[in-house]
Formats: sequence, C-alpha cells, structure tokens
Amino acid sequence: MKSLSKKILFICTLLIIISELTSAQDNISYGTGQWNYDGLGNLRAVIYVEKPSDAVKVFVPWRRLDNVDDKNLILVDALTNKVIKNIYCTQKNKDFGEIVFQPVSGEGKYYLYYMPGKTAGNWWFPDATYDKPADTFDPVWKLSTSNKIDNQLAKTIAFESKSDYHSFYPMEVPVTQKELDELLIKNKDKEFLIFPENRNFPVHMTETIPLRWYRKGAGSDFEGFAMKNESYSWQLGIFSPFRELNDLKLTFYDLKNENGDILSSKSLKCINMGGTDHLGNKFVKNVTVPKGEVRSMWIVTDINAEQASGTYFGKVMVLAKGTKSYAVNVKLQIKNEVAGNRGYNTPQNQSRLNWLDSEMGNDNKIVAPFIPVKLDGKTVSIFGRKLVFDEFGFPSKITSSFTGSNHSVDGPDKNILSAPVHLDVIQNGEIIRFSSAEPEIIFQSDGAVEWQTLLKSNNIHIIVKAKMECDGYINYETKIKAKSDINLDDVQLVLPYEKTTAKYLMGMGKQGGYIPEKLEWKWQQEYANNMLWIGDVNAGLQLKLKHIYPDWKLFTFEKVGPYRDWSNEGKGGCNVISTKKEVVVTAYVGEKNMQKGDAMVLNFGLLITPFKTLDDKHWNERYYHADNNPVTAAKNGATIMNIHHANVYNPYINYPFLSGDTLKSVIKEGNKLGIRTKLYYTVRELSTHACELWAMRHLDDEIYSRSNVLGLADTHEKKTLTAFMG
Repeated sequence: MKSLSKKILFICTLLIIISELTSAQDNISYGTGQWNYDGLGNLRAVIYVEKPSDAVKVFVPWRRLDNVDDKNLILVDALTNKVIKNIYCTQKNKDFGEIVFQPVSGEGKYYLYYMPGKTAGNWWFPDATYDKPADTFDPVWKLSTSNKIDNQLAKTIAFESKSDYHSFYPMEVPVTQKELDELLIKNKDKEFLIFPENRNFPVHMTETIPLRWYRKGAGSDFEGFAMKNESYSWQLGIFSPFRELNDLKLTFYDLKNENGDILSSKSLKCINMGGTDHLGNKFVKNVTVPKGEVRSMWIVTDINAEQASGTYFGKVMVLAKGTKSYAVNVKLQIKNEVAGNRGYNTPQNQSRLNWLDSEMGNDNKIVAPFIPVKLDGKTVSIFGRKLVFDEFGFPSKITSSFTGSNHSVDGPDKNILSAPVHLDVIQNGEIIRFSSAEPEIIFQSDGAVEWQTLLKSNNIHIIVKAKMECDGYINYETKIKAKSDINLDDVQLVLPYEKTTAKYLMGMGKQGGYIPEKLEWKWQQEYANNMLWIGDVNAGLQLKLKHIYPDWKLFTFEKVGPYRDWSNEGKGGCNVISTKKEVVVTAYVGEKNMQKGDAMVLNFGLLITPFKTLDDKHWNERYYHADNNPVTAAKNGATIMNIHHANVYNPYINYPFLSGDTLKSVIKEGNKLGIRTKLYYTVRELSTHACELWAMRHLDDEIYSRSNVLGLADTHEKKTLTAFMG
C-alpha cells in the first residue's frame, strides 16, 4: 500500500508541475525585438517586475535543446540599457531556468539574453562562439537577500528574437520531458505517433516534437485549404518513441466531395518514399525513422485546373514494417479559385517541392547551336563532330571538323583516335576473344541516339550500352557478367589518341599543359580526380571513369569510397603512355576473381570537344561586378552587369531569389541602358533562407551531403547537417 501511495503521490506531483509549466507557457508571447545582437545573441526573454525589490526570482521556461550549461546569461535593464551584475541561477536545465536577480530600476522590463555570443569566421562563412558562464554577483548581496527573495514579483511575459528568421517559434519550441512523458502515457497503445501538419509549419526538429504538437495531441485529422491548378503540399509528422521504424509507407485513397466529385489517389505522392532522379529514372526509398526521432513525410497533391471546388474527404494509411496500419482522416477544401503558375510564385507554400521530380532537361531536345543528331549506319554526326562505332559498340573513329580558330565547323575532319577504343578482358596472359551481333539501335531522337550490343565468350558476357547526345557527350554503361567461375588477370579500357591531335592533357591530378611522356594514376579516397582530357584546341576527347550508379563527387570519395569495380580494392588505376605514333590511355582494373553470376560494372563517359564555335562578340563584352547600379555600369563602359549575392538586390546566395520584384526593376533599368544582367548562381551551396530547406532536410541525404561537418551556431538541429547540395 505504501508503494502504491508513493506512486499516486508522484503522479499527482508530476501533473501539478506539468500544469504549472503549461499555464506559464500559455501566457507568454513570441515575437521580435530590436537590439545590438553582437555579444548578446539572437534570442532573449522579456521579464516584467511588478514592484521594487532588492531580489526577485523569475521562472523562465525557455525550452531549449542546446547545451545550457556552457552558456552565459546576460540581464539588461530595459530602462537604462545597463547590464545587471547581481544575477544567479537556482535551477538551470533545458526546460527552464530559475533565476534570482536585483531589479535595480524597480518596476519594469528586463531582458534576459540566454544565448549570448559573437559571430566569428569570415563574412561569407560565419561561425558562432558563445560566452561561457561567469558569476558577476556580489557575494554580500546574495547572502543578505537569500532569505527575502520575492517569488511573486517577476514573471516571463515574452520571448523575442532579433528577426522572424532567427525565431525558434513555433516549430523549434520543444516539449519538456514531463510533457513528453504525459503524451506517451496517453498513447502507450500506439506503435508510433502521427501529427498532421500544414505546409506553412515545416518540421524542423528531428530529436523531439514541438510544443505545438503536444497541445494538438497525436492522431488528429488533417485539414487544409487549396486552389485549383495548385501543387499543394502538406505533411505528416511521424514520431517513433518506442522503436525504430523501417520501410515506412503511406497509402493514399481517393478523396470525394459532397457532390461525388473525386480527387484521385494518383494525384497524391509522398516525396520521401521516392520520385524521379536527375536522369529521369524512377526510384524508391526505404524510409527509416530511428527510435526517439521525428521525420516529416511531405505529401504533394496535384490539383488540376478542372478539379471541381468543394470540401473533399478521404484518408491516408500509414504503416511500417511489422507495425499496424494507422488511418489519418483528410479534409481538403478546394476553393473556386485558380492558382497562378501552380502556386510556384509563393515559395513559402512549398509548392516547388514538386520540382524535385521534374523531368525538365531530360527530353532529348536540342538547343542552339546544336543540330539534330544524324545516324547513318554506324556513323553518328553532330555539330562539327562525328563518331563511328564498331561491331562491339565502342568508338572506332572520332573526328572534329572545327577549324583551327574554332570560328567554323567547315574544316577538314581531324582524327582524335588513332585506332578503335577497345575493352580487353585478359586471362592467363591472353586477351579473350568475343563474338557479337550487330549493335541494336534502341532509341533515336533529334537530341540523342542510343545503341546496345551483347559480347559473348565461353565464360564471359558483356553488355555494352551507349547513348550519344547532340552536344558530344557519350555515356557508356558496360556490364561484365561471369557465366562460370573465372580468374582474370586484368580488364582494360584502352583509348588510343592520334599523336598529332593529342597535344595537351589535363586531369587525374595533372594540371593542364603539354602531354607528358608518362602519367600513372591510382584511385585515392582523398581526391575525386577520375577525369582526363587529351587533345588540341579544336579536337579533343575527355574520359570520365564512373561509378556503378550516378555520382557527382567534386573533391573526395569520402562518402562512397573509390568506385567499386574500377578501383577493385586498390588494384585499379589509369596510365597514359606517349609514343612517337600515338598517346595511349589505359584504364585498368587489375586481377579479379569472379564467381558464376558475378557482375562487374565499368561505366564511363566520353566528351568530344570543342562544343561550339567561337563567338567574336565575346571580345566586346565588358563585365561589371561592383555596386549593381546599371547607371554606373554604363558609365564605366560595361555591357553586362553581374549581380552577386549578399546585397540589397539579391540578399541570399543562389536559389531562392526571394527578391524577385527588386531584381526585375534593376534588370529593366539595365535593359534601357543596353546592359545585360546576370545573376550569381552555382549549385554548391544553398541559402538557409530557402523556404524548402526543412522539407529537404527530411529527405535524408537525397539532397544534402553529409560528408562534411560544419561549425554552425547552436540551433535546435543536429550538426550533422551541412549546407552543401548533394
């Protein structure tokens, strides 16, 4: 009985504490304020003292996920703007702080800066350092007031950030541990919790849920408002407190309105579960939610312009491997209004998430100055260049008709190869001989042509698939399959270059310059330099050794390692040998033992250069990079003005160009003065002002690269996230 009484008393006490904390939080507002944040930080609590006193105690429910113990507290008197020295903590944890201080100006407001620090690093790559805790109180004051602290005179009335951008409210204001325990007790019969959420509150945190969800409760219905012709996004927050979830799936059902109109289930897709990659290929992902973490499942609803307005009802079923299926009721009101441009013009509404599955650029269409690809037998002709493939599917001849100055493609054909490209499979010191059928043309359009062939020997089959595009790029997918157990001495891709054409070389760790007599290259984890170009100014060929699947590493192989089959556990590499007659590039695999059924994938890409003729108008172009003023640019004789980022016209790097109206005005002004305008844009970094930042965060490493860890300011987000695009 005593044990039971203790448990009841503990639960009652816990509920009282939760009630007090929730009540205190309900009366607190969140907003923005103005202050010199350097040294004080981006966040503060606003405390109000009701009457003069020598010492007051205030409860500050700051709800934090950062390391509270290693940060200082700075209290500023709002009336005098002076720092108060007499301040100390009686309690300090991630949920709240209990703070005693001397309100020197009596009644009024006081500002508690609870993450004070300074911005360090470079302006283009800032970092943050935080002040360490420091006692500034007078010990005599503390001792003299220890028995007469007024507990009821001070209260926290607001939390403020220096801007909306720096605010944690509402999606980074976490539940307390007590609130979380209460929620889990209420939902102990569920295997995971579902929190429907609309598009304007993207889920930020992965390690816990926000206070907003605690107040709404788990298992609520979703209700949203959309327009016709809109790409409408919304989300289901999945919290897995009890176990890891694997193979999380959403199943959609038709939505129907009161008139019987249907919004088909095919109109809804969850972008976390898969999509379309940059090559236009469909892919499926296994979504995992680690124990104790949160994932936001983003749903894109494709509403066409003809969809009838009304209130649609339906459901989504959610389950993971080995769990029950849980239903989420959906109520979607489609207004009798048509969204312009699918809603893309309002990025805050997350409509652009639909772009992640865009197939734009994968349509094999041509653009100027390229011409339609022409196929005549085994000869592929493109703008200024030709490729002839042999019965094995590999290039037997590549030529360029660009003139020496690259002003025209009317010059004589210039050989880039001295002999056919070949793939040699070597066993017991002998090259295995293969038979082949004639290559089959499997695709042809104005923009590309694709062929495939099968090479056969007693123990080895090779599937060779190639696609040549109108710009001169040829992608080779080569798969070697063992029909029985076999030990190979080596597999070599050999490219013999015409000596008179092969004047210059660049790549594989070698800076651009004249062809060396010899170059030896090996795969290294630290350097993603698996490309090589050899040629002359008007005729050349690049070779890129490729992974078994598309991979776009710029610097290192830290994430995937040296490419599996080409590197062959360190045995593979590439050699360049220059003789009097030719320059031979040999990419090799080294010794390889294959069991029956094994496959080796040796993909590579070829790029025939140059691409376009030289436009002499380039010499008349003058670039201006200074103050982004078209008038000044024109006065300085410029014809092109480059607008970089971090300025009034274009505040943020790269996408999202949120200052569209401002940019339009300066571009229009420049056009009147004969000034063309270019916007700075790369794909390496992504601004944290991108509205879709947090949605993409919940796609794991589909967008973001996790290969580097940056020193970022403390936020309610794990530091494994980097700012680099994957």
